[in-house]
Amino acid sequence: MAIAALVLCALIGWVSPGVAQTTGTSNPYAAPTDPAALEDLLNVHEKKLLQEGLIWLGFYNGWADGAFARGTRDAIWRWQQENDATPTGHIDGPQALKLAGVALSIRDSLGWEDLSDSRSKITLSYPSKLLVKRQDSDNGGLLLDSSDGGISLMTLRLTDIKPGQIDNLYNSLANDEKSQVTYNFKKTDLFIISGNRGTGKFYARYEQRGSEIRGYDLIWEGDRDKDMGPISVMISNSFYPFGYDEPQEDPTYPTLQALLQSEDQKRGTSQSGGSAPRQQPAEGQGSGQAAGATDPRKGGTVFTYDYQPPKSPELQRAYEFVKETDALRQIPEISAMDGMFKMPRPLQFVAGECGTVNAFYSPDNSAIVLCYEMVDSLVREGHALAKKTGGGSDFQTAYVKQNLRFIMLHETGHALIDILALPSTGREEDAVDQLAAVVIMLNNWDQESTDQVVANLKLVALWFSLQGGGGQDDGMARYADEHSLSEQRYFNLLCILYGRDPERYAEIVQNGLLPEARAGRCRAETVKIFEAWSTLLIPHFASGVQGDTAEAQPQQEAEPEDPYKTLGK
Repeated sequence: MAIAALVLCALIGWVSPGVAQTTGTSNPYAAPTDPAALEDLLNVHEKKLLQEGLIWLGFYNGWADGAFARGTRDAIWRWQQENDATPTGHIDGPQALKLAGVALSIRDSLGWEDLSDSRSKITLSYPSKLLVKRQDSDNGGLLLDSSDGGISLMTLRLTDIKPGQIDNLYNSLANDEKSQVTYNFKKTDLFIISGNRGTGKFYARYEQRGSEIRGYDLIWEGDRDKDMGPISVMISNSFYPFGYDEPQEDPTYPTLQALLQSEDQKRGTSQSGGSAPRQQPAEGQGSGQAAGATDPRKGGTVFTYDYQPPKSPELQRAYEFVKETDALRQIPEISAMDGMFKMPRPLQFVAGECGTVNAFYSPDNSAIVLCYEMVDSLVREGHALAKKTGGGSDFQTAYVKQNLRFIMLHETGHALIDILALPSTGREEDAVDQLAAVVIMLNNWDQESTDQVVANLKLVALWFSLQGGGGQDDGMARYADEHSLSEQRYFNLLCILYGRDPERYAEIVQNGLLPEARAGRCRAETVKIFEAWSTLLIPHFASGVQGDTAEAQPQQEAEPEDPYKTLGK
């Protein structure tokens, strides 16, 4: 998806504080208003990204090489003209962000990633969410197919080849009676050829070096040409049959980062934290995922989930843990809310590499991002605490899972406030803390014992205390942060828990975890919190959920049952 991913995080290299209490960085660049001046600031990676956006939108079919030559200028001109902008052939700041967002969003929607092909030994990128079937081919490579067989990519490696044999391969494809060639590019040791093959389309590219020929053949049904045209160009751009001739560096996007930060500051979006590509895939560039689909059982808009592989080897284990446990989808409260609400746009949950310890909601992309750095930090903290307390692996696992649970529910609160346009008259950070605690209690009211619920929220409070610090070097900064102090968040959680049922959770006060003076007000505070969130959310319930609510929770004058309990069904 778009979430994405950022990358999501890859584009910006920074995130504003969400749950994690981090400090934003200052903008090192001025945002030039003159397009020519802006293009002078763009590095080669940024220019490649903008060319990629033009490819995905169908305006450019050349090399994404970072050189803004005649073909790129013509593509920019046509794109500007069709989008009611003054056609100049030069990119301004908002246009640069839009094209970059398109590129990153569609990459994410297609699962664009490097192909691991030890048989052909070529370097290639491909749409992993589209080509899901994989097997060895008969020509020293792989055969990748879509689920319905309408798209196929075959890699090839021929050995013990005589010099000039690539000409024979070219002549064979170019003169195939079943094919109609509409484009060809030929040099001494390589060629590209494309056209019609029966009722479908094909794109083939091969190269010979020494005694080997390596390449690929891509075919697709003709009715998919709108989507597959850009995909075929992007695969060709990523094709290095004998590996890279020079070492490749990780892409950086400093000017786009500065533009995005400047734009966020203008729009006042920094409170919710983080940023992600703003542009969703264009019509016809679908990912095969049901973004914006409805749950047939509940009738509401379903969420989408994505786990993006990190580039940093040190984050690989965090990625594997999150993906193997399906950590985003398996949070019980998120699973309960999935499909519960009628939403004007879908909500995405994305795990990715961000460059900092954080988790955040991006309103521009309707995406909640969990950074692998946050997961790694929790794993290491849990390990250290387990060794210190003798809690063992069970303690560490619980520490990681319960804090991920609360963090993602906290960010879900930000998302619901934004997507459903809910009012927030107080501090939004406090409000979404309340929502996270409320849904944990309601969804597991019958599944978790009192001790379990208390223990889980105590682990969250423990994480709060580790983030607080309050050292002398903090100065006044910690008091100016949009989050309440960690110590306050700790007692607020316990107050909500105790106030939900003072008799059931009497041990919280009896054991001295919550002062009696505060406990006396918790029942009234908690009732207001539950009523407030119920009032805000119930109008957005899907029809099926509202029906269940009305049937399962008849109103009682003395003390009506909380209709918010439907979150746990």
